[in-house]
Amino acid sequence: MLNNPVGPKPKRDNKNLIIQAGVILIGLIAGYYYYTGYIKGELEPIVVTDIKANDNLSKFKDIKSLDFNLFAEQGFRVLKIIGEAPVLPGATGRGDIFAPF
Repeated sequence: MLNNPVGPKPKRDNKNLIIQAGVILIGLIAGYYYYTGYIKGELEPIVVTDIKANDNLSKFKDIKSLDFNLFAEQGFRVLKIIGEAPVLPGATGRGDIFAPF
């Protein structure tokens, strides 16, 4: 008689199959409730603030003119353009990706 190196095939246990099916079923039910929003928790209250109380743009109403003297300083004058200007696009793809070859 030949020895089977793998061994005899184990019989499927119905208890394991029922447990696996139960875990899958519970997961599907929990996913359904989660995605449909059936179980509602406490929602964060929506706080509405008045726009006038938080008007950050009103800070700019007193600006008379902008001072561009900063760009006349030595640090800005020594800057140089390195590379291509304007940047060339190089190799591009097809113009119409849905066109036949």
